[in-house]
Amino acid sequence: MTNHPNRSGEFELTFWGGSAGEKYRRNHKTFDSAKAEAHRVLAEMSNRGAHPAIIYGPGVGKDGAAFN
Repeated sequence: MTNHPNRSGEFELTFWGGSAGEKYRRNHKTFDSAKAEAHRVLAEMSNRGAHPAIIYGPGVGKDGAAFN
């Protein structure tokens, strides 16, 4: 996985249980960018129900925002 070009973004995208081998950008400057990347990666996963996307950052609470 690569963080380039945005290594210092405020929003961190992770996948519960790992990303199942999918490549994705982990750090994003905006919540919307992280959400769009989450949906892109989830669309490529055959077992997306087992790996919900979680976005951590300002304004999303201590548990983050989850998508699947």
